[in-house]
Order: sequence, then C-alpha cells, then structure tokens
Amino acid sequence: MNLLRLIRWKNLVIIAFTMYVMHNCVMYSMLHISEFELQLNGFYFFLLCLSVLFIAAAGYIINDYFDTGIDTVNKTDKVIIGNSISKDTAMKFHLAFNFLGIALGYYIGYRSGLTKLGFIHLISAGLLWYYSSDFKKQFLVGNIIVSILPAFVPLIPGLYEMPLLYVKYSKILEEAGANFNFIAYFLLTYSAFAFGISLIREIVKDIEDCIGDKEFGRNTLPVSLGVTTTKWIVAVLILGLMLGIGYFQQKQYGANDKASFYYLLFLLQIPFGYILYKLIKSQQEKDYAFISTLLKITMMLGISYSFLFSYLLLH
Repeated sequence: MNLLRLIRWKNLVIIAFTMYVMHNCVMYSMLHISEFELQLNGFYFFLLCLSVLFIAAAGYIINDYFDTGIDTVNKTDKVIIGNSISKDTAMKFHLAFNFLGIALGYYIGYRSGLTKLGFIHLISAGLLWYYSSDFKKQFLVGNIIVSILPAFVPLIPGLYEMPLLYVKYSKILEEAGANFNFIAYFLLTYSAFAFGISLIREIVKDIEDCIGDKEFGRNTLPVSLGVTTTKWIVAVLILGLMLGIGYFQQKQYGANDKASFYYLLFLLQIPFGYILYKLIKSQQEKDYAFISTLLKITMMLGISYSFLFSYLLLH
C-alpha cells in the first residue's frame, strides 16, 4: 500500500486512461469514419502504456527521494521514504521501473519498426531525474519541464500510430491527396490543454509548499515573487485557458454542435470559474490543496470530452 502511495497510483490511472481514450476512442473514431484502421494492436498498445506508467512511477519515486527533507516540513504525515520505505529500497524501485519502462519503449519501437521512438522514454526518464534533483529548484524552469511531460501523454499514441498509418495507407493517401493531419491537430489540442492545466496545478502546489521551499532555498514563483503575485499569475493562466476553450466553443456553436458547446460550458468553463474564485479567496495550505484536487478533476473532465466527441463523430 505504501508503494502504491509512493508511485501515485491515482495519477497513473489518469495517465493510462488518457492514453487509452486518445487511442481507442479519439483516433479510432477519426480513422473509422474514413474507413481506416488502427495499426498498433491491443497487446503492443498495452505494453506502450505500461512503459509510460513505469517511467512515471519512477519519476514520482525520485521526486519524493530528493524531497524528503522538504516534505518533512510541508507534508509531515505523508512522508513515505525514510519512514515506511527506506531510501535505498526507494532507489532500487526507481532504477527497476526506469529500466522496465525504457526497455519496453525500445521493444515496442523495434517491433513496430520505429526504434528511434524509444528515445522518448529515455529522455523522459532523464528529465524526471534532473527535474527532481536540479530543475525543480530553478525559477519557473521546473514548472515548465514537469508540465511538458503530461502534455506528451496524449501525443504518445499518435507518435506510434501515425508512422504506421502512413506506411499502411500511403498509396491511398497519395491518390486522394490526403493526410492524417486532422488527427495530429486534435491530439495537439489535448496536449496544449494538458500542458496548461498541469502548469497551473504545479504553480498552485508551489504556493501550497511555499514554507518548506523557502526554508530549503528553492527559487519557486511564490518564494521569489510572493504568494499574492503568484496567485495573479495563476489567475491569468486560468483566464487564458478559459479563453482558449471559449474559442472552440464559438466554433462548435457556429457548427450547431450544441452538445459540445454545453459540455465545455458546464464541465470546464464553470469549474474553471469556480477555481478562479477559490484561488482569489484562498489563504491557507488546505485551500491550495483543494484547488489542486479541483484542477485534477477538471483535467479528467476535459479528457472525458473525448467520449462525447467520439459519439457525435460516429453517429
């Protein structure tokens, strides 16, 4: 149970959910209406997900490994490494998970004729190490890096599928003068959403952990600029995300896609408005922890829009 808490099993479920939704819901639907088929079979896609989950789990472990001292200040009752799991054991799990994740990534790439894609898994593992050991201490750098990695999750199914699709259907595409850019644009939109909400959540978590970060000399936004200024930065980022969603709502309304318009209104725009209100009112650590949870739920609601999108596309 302590190991599951250490590797943030709930976050791993969200990662797996995102990958399966992008692959078996979004990509499948967009290909199906054009009478194309997914090329990465269920077994290899499962291994691909497993690879990403292993690397993410290793990243959570190494983050807590380097944060043991700070967590004794910020989250005394939640410290696992050094208490229920020794630092030596945690490092062994970290290395084992990274090895499995990278090995699986290269194996799937090799079996698919896309060996170079294995570098994504290797680079991700390296970034998570340097984020925890160094980048996290730097002004804004750590926030951006750790937000880029979740933004890659919706893209990974496309990165492995698209080359295979072009090989399989190259003649058909050439004759029709077509391509699969429409899939890439949709996945990139989800990636941008994931980056935006992850960046917001990371900064909110920095506000929550401000006391410990300041004590250990970390140069986070709230430590450098103050909590009040950081809250205004977060507010601007939330408004920017809301405006971006509003742009798509305007397109949907113009196309008479009222179902999508109201989904985004009630399950994204209104929650973001409430988060903005709570942010302005927040004063204590528990308030920011609550906002962080709301952001995670809102991210899930955004990903879950894929089910409605798929249904509307196929029907």
